[in-house]
Amino acid sequence: IGLANPQAMVQAVTAMDAYHKIGWPEAKYNVSQAILFAVESPKSNATAMAIGKAMTIMEGLGAAEVPLHLRDTHYKGSAQLGHEGYKYPHDYPGHYVQQQYLPDKLRDMSFYQATEQGMEDKIRQNQELRKRAKGKK
Repeated sequence: IGLANPQAMVQAVTAMDAYHKIGWPEAKYNVSQAILFAVESPKSNATAMAIGKAMTIMEGLGAAEVPLHLRDTHYKGSAQLGHEGYKYPHDYPGHYVQQQYLPDKLRDMSFYQATEQGMEDKIRQNQELRKRAKGKK
């Protein structure tokens, strides 16, 4: 189901919690509700695909440097090492700011590709907006 309906995980965990706290047979209603919620939910494996792609790339990549602006700045001398310049996204319109988050070796990589299924479609639309803002198609 993934991000096509993120509430499915909430339903499943809540049903498991009810089962452990109130036991069977009373929890059968909670469990069946979670099952039906999952059955009727839109489905997406985009997160699983992204994890697989990231793991494959990372296995072949070896070491990679964290961009300087993402490194810790809470110690004396961090600025001398170039550990400054992070842009806090919440300080920008739409809570988005264009900055590099991945190491240089992975700069232009994209792991997660949202589908048009359920809630994931909104994520996909946001991805498209960010691509356009960066000048990519």
